Amino acid sequence: MGRREKPVDPDAGPIQRLAHELRVLREKGGKPPYREMAKRAGYSPTALSQAAAGEQLPSPAVVRAYAEALDADPDEWQRRWREADAEVRAPSPDERPPYRGLARFEPGDSDLFFGREALVAGLVELVQEHRFAAVFGPSGSGKSSLLRAGLIPRLRQAAGAERPAMIRVLTPGERPARTHEKALVPLDGDGETWVIVDQFEELFTLCHDREERDRFLDLLLAARRPESRLHVVIAVRGDFYGHCAGRRELAEAVSRANLLVGPMSPDELREVITDGAGPGLSTRTYWYDGKAGEYQTALGLITEDSRAAFVAALKDQLKGREGFDPDLFDATLSEDSITAALDDMAFTADGGLRVTFDRGEVGVPPAGTYIVALPRETITPWLSGFGKRVQRQTVKPSRSLDLGAAHVPEPAVPTHTATGDNDTDCKKVKCIALTFDDGPAAPETGTLLTYLAEYEARATFFTTGQNVAAHPQLVRAEAKAGHEVANHSWNHPDLTNLTPEQIASQLNRTSDAIKTATGKAPSAFRPPYGAMDAKVKAATTLSPVMWDVDTEDWKYRDAAKVAQTVIDQTQRNGVVLMHDIHPTSVAAVPQILRALTAQGYHFVTVSHLRATL
Repeated sequence: MGRREKPVDPDAGPIQRLAHELRVLREKGGKPPYREMAKRAGYSPTALSQAAAGEQLPSPAVVRAYAEALDADPDEWQRRWREADAEVRAPSPDERPPYRGLARFEPGDSDLFFGREALVAGLVELVQEHRFAAVFGPSGSGKSSLLRAGLIPRLRQAAGAERPAMIRVLTPGERPARTHEKALVPLDGDGETWVIVDQFEELFTLCHDREERDRFLDLLLAARRPESRLHVVIAVRGDFYGHCAGRRELAEAVSRANLLVGPMSPDELREVITDGAGPGLSTRTYWYDGKAGEYQTALGLITEDSRAAFVAALKDQLKGREGFDPDLFDATLSEDSITAALDDMAFTADGGLRVTFDRGEVGVPPAGTYIVALPRETITPWLSGFGKRVQRQTVKPSRSLDLGAAHVPEPAVPTHTATGDNDTDCKKVKCIALTFDDGPAAPETGTLLTYLAEYEARATFFTTGQNVAAHPQLVRAEAKAGHEVANHSWNHPDLTNLTPEQIASQLNRTSDAIKTATGKAPSAFRPPYGAMDAKVKAATTLSPVMWDVDTEDWKYRDAAKVAQTVIDQTQRNGVVLMHDIHPTSVAAVPQILRALTAQGYHFVTVSHLRATL
């Protein structure tokens, strides 16, 4: 006798409603056993029973087969499936789309304001130095979003006396002085009042009274007085730059403190797309067991007896991460919902298991998605028979799988092995330390390792934790080839804008990921953007590393230009900054190695350079 199905509440959501309707259909058909239905449907009993379990949305093909096995109209049931699927995909009423189109971002959207971190950091530095500052840019460049979703949240995060007593946002309008005179008076008390004037060009297009205009400017420019407790930031459309020269005090203030908002770089655009998509999308992995001829849930990779230990390991890996909520984790992975929660699991090329949690599943929504990578030696004892077959096929595929698409081979991971410890004495010979930030990346890092091996050159890789988790095999290849693997934070924030706890989390998570991949924790780190202060130094015991030569390869995607910059600017015992995520940067390396080798340089890691000087 088969096990009784768990009750399902049709009012709990579209997935549960469809499952309930399938059960009702089966009841009306005389409730035949799933084994009997499987013979008629061409699907396994497990696949059919899972369709009516209410844990996740089944595929439309399984729903059609379920209906056909009960002599129901498959087209009608596919229509019901489409309705359920549309409801599942529909955003909730309080869900915010990650992309705004032409609409501006507001202060509450700061967690979705991607791609402008460097610009925000520059603006914060500018307004901290000047009590009156201006932001210029063409229409549609994002000036309003920069002020509202970039600057204002940063001001609110400030501590102590640096935190504003009041932040006011206004636009001039037709009568700016009369309308906003009170708003430009600092709040009583010790704190300072900040006034953000958006669409400053309205002062010239809507206000036609010269006296009114001058009085408004007097109120704004009063912020420049040493005794003032007022800060003013104006946003001006680029084609009105010349209008600011009409009054000497305004022209002087604008020329001393201004920021131009230009177009995004390719890397910034990529961040907008990838990071913006993260909060707005959920992911799921579907599995089919060819040997058993049935569909499997992702959780089917783990044996039932090992699931408690598996869940405990996931929780242990998530502890200490920004925004992680242990109570929410326990609720999400309870017995009733664990299958739906653990629906995105996949093996890495070296046999480890990567588990992805969607935004808001186990932590606060602004923290985005969480990825946990468990190494092969940890996960293998917990795998089911199906899980072990999947792991084996991932590590050593026995044959190609034809799904009707062209096969794109996975980039090969280099297998270069260092011949031994580097005994180069940089006191006696010319040395140079090539460093590569932001990786690893496939296939760029693998290609770079091959180039370095041809010259027996050693380098230092400042890796981001999220890329270490995604490509542990490349990190392992870096270490095996004798290169230094160092820390570059988890996801490349400006560390000076974080709390000490957040800084520690960014660096510790990355060090843990590096140690998991290579067996050795890093000793050095490079702060993203080179942003370093006393707070960052105090948050870690890692040794900071800056650079002597900045190739600006993120800006100039020209291999010849990047190579020439290194060749022209390199000096003995210098440190060169490049990025192994850009194909043009990697393509520049052979020319760099040839030229500098001919000049008598030896290529060493940063730690080796420091140790021998």
